[in-house]
Amino acid sequence: MTGMLSSVRMTNMADLRACGLWQEYEAAFPREERRSAVQQARAMAAEEAFHCLCLRDEEGVAGLLFYWQMPHGVFVEHLAICAARRGQGLGHHALRLLQQQGLPVVLEIEPPNTEPRRRRLRFYESAGFAVLPYPHVQPAYHADTQPVPLVLLSCPGDISADDVLRFEAFQRDVVMLYAD
Repeated sequence: MTGMLSSVRMTNMADLRACGLWQEYEAAFPREERRSAVQQARAMAAEEAFHCLCLRDEEGVAGLLFYWQMPHGVFVEHLAICAARRGQGLGHHALRLLQQQGLPVVLEIEPPNTEPRRRRLRFYESAGFAVLPYPHVQPAYHADTQPVPLVLLSCPGDISADDVLRFEAFQRDVVMLYAD
């Protein structure tokens, strides 16, 4: 990485579109694993716990980080570094910003059954995350899609089954209020 990464909290869809991050979001995540523009706008307007960050450095926009501040930790809902900026340490730096809070950080990834997915897992492991041994299914964001079986990771990697249940309750009761 050539310099320090900073973040700017975006509070509406115009912010997301103006910096090109809405297009990045749509390209980086399959429809069944992301919100629609209407759902995203509702979440950004209503939830203080929902943080939509534009990641920037001296070269400009570097990526996006969408996370939820939970009472008992942090849920990284979406992290994407712009394609042209990958491999510069920006993703690790973004995760360190969250890890500095001193709370458990939880995130979901697709099962690592293809080489790109295995690379994603190695990236998160190199940032200090560990696969949790608990089955997990992400609820559906859209009425016409199915829940998605995903793998949970956390940092530190030793969170308990009770911690996972609290995370899943938060996801179901708060995060998914902004789904169909």
